[in-house]
Amino acid sequence: MRLGVHIADVSNYVKKGTNLDAEAAERATSVYMADRVVPMLPPNLSDHLCSLMPGVERLTLSCFMDVDAHGKIHESSLKETVIRSRRRFTYDEVELVLKGEDVPNVDPDVKESVLRMGKLFKTLLGIRLKRGALDMTMPEYRVSVDAQAGRSKSSSATGWTATG
Repeated sequence: MRLGVHIADVSNYVKKGTNLDAEAAERATSVYMADRVVPMLPPNLSDHLCSLMPGVERLTLSCFMDVDAHGKIHESSLKETVIRSRRRFTYDEVELVLKGEDVPNVDPDVKESVLRMGKLFKTLLGIRLKRGALDMTMPEYRVSVDAQAGRSKSSSATGWTATG
């Protein structure tokens, strides 16, 4: 099976040595909280140009792996690519597809791809568990946040401010 893992390539928009590069390096990653995200990049980049959207071509860095039925990787390569994803899923939608339940507006080819990836996941998880990885099944916690909690009128939800 050929597995492709794609991440947005922001290097076309974030040039080395710029203030934006320094700020992104300082942040290192986006931070996901219960009621908002503090992105590593300004929202016009993180939510638009560098966001993988269905039917829209995006610059990506891709890792391609040839994996056999036992989960062994035989070949891999990294490439700068342009992809156009077919559909965006929520975790709940993927879980429904894997359970064989109906999810509206899922092309049969996309559904088949999700099912193949689910099978590969189970194989790779089995290998991890045999190597001694822990499988800690714990309850999923939900956090409720008061709309007024922790926000002042001068704060930005993203932490990014526009300067002239």
